[in-house]
Amino acid sequence: MATAPAGTPGRELERRRPAEVEPISGTALAAMIPRAPGSTEPEHERAARLAEDALRARLIAANWMSNDPAHLGLGMVAWWRVARVQVPPDLRRDLVLGAGRPLECYERAISYTLNHADHDVVVAHGLLVERGRLWPHAWCEINGTAVFDPAVSEFLDIGSFYDVLAPTVVGRYTPEQAAERAIAEDSAGPWGVYERGRPGHALATVAVAELSDCYTATFPEMTAWVQEMRSHDDRFAGDLANLMRSDLLAVPDLLATLVECPELWRPHEPGTPWPYRLRKHPDHANVIVPEAT
Repeated sequence: MATAPAGTPGRELERRRPAEVEPISGTALAAMIPRAPGSTEPEHERAARLAEDALRARLIAANWMSNDPAHLGLGMVAWWRVARVQVPPDLRRDLVLGAGRPLECYERAISYTLNHADHDVVVAHGLLVERGRLWPHAWCEINGTAVFDPAVSEFLDIGSFYDVLAPTVVGRYTPEQAAERAIAEDSAGPWGVYERGRPGHALATVAVAELSDCYTATFPEMTAWVQEMRSHDDRFAGDLANLMRSDLLAVPDLLATLVECPELWRPHEPGTPWPYRLRKHPDHANVIVPEAT
């Protein structure tokens, strides 16, 4: 993917630094931040929303300054290794930088794209690698050189974004295409692309295999233990098979959890009862739960 040469005028990068937002009233923010064309949001509601986002941005920045990124922002560490880039005010309509909303990325990505449809902007859907896991995600690509990522509410250099987060893209949509799909499926996404037989399913399968190969090369003892458990523990093998049928991303989730918690597997000899079950946790970050007694 093409990126602008380093040092291009007007693209000052700020590396590894969270946004710093000073306390300010919603009314003042509403006066400073451009409104999206065609917006019908009442001014008092817009001011309240911007004030709430400004508070969130300050809390996230404070957590990073205190070395506690997981407290707010869902522990999204890799994003802060991506280079930031400055953009003109008309690309920052109705936005407070740093007020990330990780669980609302699909809704906010399509909203950003529709609010900036007069620019060369598309919605991208795909999988990102973060903390050893693959995460479904949506972001916006601008002019082929910058990314607006609603998970962190920051503008990022597109080359750095792809280098650090290694996204597998399963779809790109113009504002018109995104609006049509959202209306047709009554959803901001993803739009069925991961279903078996669809291109996204094949791409996700490849991404899982590549990440699993990385685990095998980096943690050979642990991955050998998983294979031994599949061979000698029918319950473990059955749980894993069920997870893999219902969730393409279960394997890297399991491997990441075992890396984070070696006490779950190092002391255990395959073939003896294991006091855990493999179950999908709603937060997508853990597939192991203690066995109920």
